[in-house]
Amino acid sequence: MEINGWVKLNIDGAVSLNKSYVGIGEMFRDTNANWLWGVFNVARVWYKQIMLAIQELMRYLNSVV
Repeated sequence: MEINGWVKLNIDGAVSLNKSYVGIGEMFRDTNANWLWGVFNVARVWYKQIMLAIQELMRYLNSVV
């Protein structure tokens, strides 16, 4: 079902526990599946920093809904 004017947000991430690397990506697409905007980041971090980043993302998402 297609709803005109809607934008879809996909978020995905991956963590390498043995190397302490994390990657996260976000992508926005329109109702025709055209790419609108996106970003992907890779960083070397520790587990506690990953959890803090996830908490911050959840706070942001709750504020825009």
